[in-house]
Amino acid sequence: MKIIFRTDSSEEIGSGHLMRCLTLATRLQKSGASVSFICRDLPGHLNQMVIEKGLMLHTLPSLPSDCDDLTAIDNEQFGQNDFEQCEQFLRSIDQRDRADRADWIIVDHYR
Repeated sequence: MKIIFRTDSSEEIGSGHLMRCLTLATRLQKSGASVSFICRDLPGHLNQMVIEKGLMLHTLPSLPSDCDDLTAIDNEQFGQNDFEQCEQFLRSIDQRDRADRADWIIVDHYR
């Protein structure tokens, strides 16, 4: 089973989201699941913790070009942009190798 988590962390938001997902992810990995994360490269992120747990990490750019700071995460446009970037990434995996397609995508995010 392949599972992808979509969550973010930064110096301002989301550390609890990432920690919650890491707890579930490590348990799933011990049960034999292939687990990876999609996280944005935000200032003060904790993305290294994903790698330290032996999980695959895919990063999205810090902020979309139309967002100037983290308050934009509450903006509807940010949510749409984030969805489109994630969808594009997931489609690229699918096009490379259908066997890499995720069985589950778990989202723990403000948007």
